[in-house]
Amino acid sequence: MRIREKIRGLWTRFWGEDHDFISVVLFLSRPRTLTKISLNQAAARVRNQVSIRNTKTEFVVINGPVILVQSRGHLLNVLSAARPYISDKEGFIKTRKNIEVCDAVLKHNAWLSVDYISGGKGRDIPVDARYRAAARLAAELLEDDCLAVCLPDKDVVVPVSSNTTELLRNFSSVAHFVELSQQQIDKGEANRHESARKLDVN
Repeated sequence: MRIREKIRGLWTRFWGEDHDFISVVLFLSRPRTLTKISLNQAAARVRNQVSIRNTKTEFVVINGPVILVQSRGHLLNVLSAARPYISDKEGFIKTRKNIEVCDAVLKHNAWLSVDYISGGKGRDIPVDARYRAAARLAAELLEDDCLAVCLPDKDVVVPVSSNTTELLRNFSSVAHFVELSQQQIDKGEANRHESARKLDVN
């Protein structure tokens, strides 16, 4: 059983909750080692985006491969793996037309995910709000080794660009993120076509 499934099972038993397992995955070019210092710094940047009165409820716990982050009232699980998230890369890219998406999938050799666990007992957190909490922490973990952002439950893979961090920080809803991401992909394709046209003319 995978670590994330174990954590979800334990949390369901403890809190009596079993929501959709929401995850924001970063496809990486190389494995990433996560430390308590780097995670605390990332969580602090999330906190700085809004005013949080009680920071005593915020924490980072690392116990072997299990990493839990309590951020803005949401409990998140962070995983880092030194292997491709998509094992059948060739099979996957056959389902995608965008060159940048295919390139990111082929080149990624590791991944990092932020999985939503819970908003606390008795709190009914909307799906978009859960994605927002995961996306905001993922934004602060995005570095130059990141090739793409994936929402596995929504079958969305978006190549990283100069505005990806801001897209994740300002995540409002899945639909809006997908819309803006598709606009980014379309713009990239249009630029490539224009560059190819200019080369043909010259």
